[in-house]
Amino acid sequence: MFITEMNGITLMTRNQQSNATFCNRHPVIIRNLVKLSAEMREASEVKILSFGCSTGLECLSIKSFLPNTRVFGCDLDEAILIKAKRLCQDQAMIFKSNFENLQRHGPFQIICAFNVLCRHPIKDGLMSDLYPFSQFNQTLALLDGCLSIGGWLAIYNAQYDVAASSIASRYAPAACPELRNNGWLDKYNALSVRTYKSGRLAYQGKKMKHSHWLRLVQNSGEADADPAKLDVFFELLLPRENHDLTTVIWEKKLEM
Repeated sequence: MFITEMNGITLMTRNQQSNATFCNRHPVIIRNLVKLSAEMREASEVKILSFGCSTGLECLSIKSFLPNTRVFGCDLDEAILIKAKRLCQDQAMIFKSNFENLQRHGPFQIICAFNVLCRHPIKDGLMSDLYPFSQFNQTLALLDGCLSIGGWLAIYNAQYDVAASSIASRYAPAACPELRNNGWLDKYNALSVRTYKSGRLAYQGKKMKHSHWLRLVQNSGEADADPAKLDVFFELLLPRENHDLTTVIWEKKLEM
């Protein structure tokens, strides 16, 4: 996953390949982060990282909910970084994703990794080749290394289970009843074998694909639209697999 260049800079391998994003994509998740971090925000300056920030719209969404914090965004795509810097200006510090930059700008008290620890859409090939569990695990370890004790790690639409990762023993799931699922993408176990597929969001009494739900809420102008607040139904492929399908926010309790 990590490659060291001649000049000593450590490059990262991309997780998600798509740069698709839109404004105010996860207001309910961010609202829960606002509640959870209230005491922290009173005690000291809070730094928040949007990991895989794309064009910077997520940074602006976070800033709108938490105006008295310092927001940072990182990505690997050079062209996207230019757009993010132009869009965010002084509202967020935008930088290229690598180990050195994350260490330089951290530690962070909140890290958001929404729709980035995944591979979507998946066309041809095996998940073990496209996006192996080892890459997911290494990315979590990197984020863990720049998150403060007592900080919050918010992950949505990861295709692997955080509870199966090497950092899980140092984290505790946050109680957020308002958040009903941690993603609608197919789920895989640590062997990169698909265990849950075809996630459907329960909305207005119907089960539907995310793309269908998104068209409906965008046309309706629903202000509080967030798939994380809906029930999600999967086809279970391996009955013995016991995935955490609901925890979105994790509190860091211990250092490594």
